[in-house]
Amino acid sequence: MTAQILTQARLRELFYYDPATGIFTRKLDRQCVKKGQIAGSPNEFGYLKIGIGKKVYSAHRLAWLYLYGEIPEGVEIDHINRNKSDNRIANLRLVTHQQNMENQKTHVTNKSGYKGVSWWAPTQKWKAQIGHQGKKYHIGLYQTKEEAKAAYEERAQQIRTHHSKETV
Repeated sequence: MTAQILTQARLRELFYYDPATGIFTRKLDRQCVKKGQIAGSPNEFGYLKIGIGKKVYSAHRLAWLYLYGEIPEGVEIDHINRNKSDNRIANLRLVTHQQNMENQKTHVTNKSGYKGVSWWAPTQKWKAQIGHQGKKYHIGLYQTKEEAKAAYEERAQQIRTHHSKETV
């Protein structure tokens, strides 16, 4: 017996998706869930998951399938605002794995509180660096972490602007 692939048509039979709120609502009564009930619960990483049949799906992937009918091969769906439970269609975009990695939040071990900014003990200054397409780039050394943050943000904006021109 082969596993059935979830289609847009089947998803629309089971749920209503509101693109403005990102919420899935059940259309049918099933065992212990009722019609009209909001679907999904967060997993340990903060992504909303929805069970359909014997399989569990990420709500952001279902949102894309619901509206566009498929998820193209070789791409991921990124939460633009980094909120993993915000599945509004305006907050979702198709990206490469590398682009998805570049849109991550600051790491929990980050001492500066700013993405791309760290203390560089040998110079007693704040270092700004950025990762792009699998490489790290040194931006500069600064007296304050706020100056380093501003330099990081300026460089990140340059990369975003350059990247958006490439994809047009």
